[in-house]
Amino acid sequence: MKATIDSTLLLIGEQAKITFEITQPRELQVQLPIFSDTIVRGLEIVERFANDTVVMEDYNQLQISQSYLVTSFDSALYYIPSFNFIADDTVLSNPLSIKVLSVPVDTTLHAIADIKPVYAPPFDWMLLVRIGIILVITALVALLIYWLVKVFKNRKVAEIPEANEPQRPAHEIAIEQLTALKNEKLWQQNKIKEYHTQLVDILRVYITNRFGVSALEQTSMDLLGELVKLCSKEPYDILKQILILADLVKFAKWNPLPNENDKSMADAFAFVDATKELPVEEEQTEVDGNSQSTDSESAK
Repeated sequence: MKATIDSTLLLIGEQAKITFEITQPRELQVQLPIFSDTIVRGLEIVERFANDTVVMEDYNQLQISQSYLVTSFDSALYYIPSFNFIADDTVLSNPLSIKVLSVPVDTTLHAIADIKPVYAPPFDWMLLVRIGIILVITALVALLIYWLVKVFKNRKVAEIPEANEPQRPAHEIAIEQLTALKNEKLWQQNKIKEYHTQLVDILRVYITNRFGVSALEQTSMDLLGELVKLCSKEPYDILKQILILADLVKFAKWNPLPNENDKSMADAFAFVDATKELPVEEEQTEVDGNSQSTDSESAK
């Protein structure tokens, strides 16, 4: 874990970039420090950059970088202490320091002028005209709204009952969308990131409709954490492989093999099929009722 800064000497108002970088195992979740407006008192955050995640060469470790653009408007020597990065254990970053200098002012370039007397500004007739126009427009709009409300209130509209269309099962919609995505042949056109993004989005919508989980708003790890209680091991492992490959493509610029792209699509179909909601067999109740009636008549 290390912290770096691109410049340790600034003038007031100039900016420097502070970067926190940590290398971790892929399966480990690390809690990075969170800053709101300042790194330390007097050192203000101008911009927070998105996390940059890089997969290392052995594919077992990730390098995560978090950068902040900072500035200060007070001349001072600022000490940036070590910050905690929490995982299985607490890791400390190295401390930093940055010196901010004031801008020297040459008072000989400008003569000191006397205080100007107070004077009243001229009356702005155009301001009065603009206010009058706004008042007229406001009155016209109010009259129009009043007329519309009166017209619609007095109008008798026949209410036509809308037929309730049966809601389609979530798995039918997902299979239809997966088939359409497969026919687009995106990864064959080298649109690999778009292909895996759409594939995962279809599954997230399906999971939301099927299990009532807000899958669109969660990370892959959070989503898997919820689904481990909602589906069996086999479809859970299938979805896990799909999400891992998609995250590598989207965040680590991973270029999968053709058979891996095809396997993600096949696994998506398999996941939907394994977790689809089975129809309720309502006919069994009717058959049992008819059987009981027949037995009663035979007894008579």
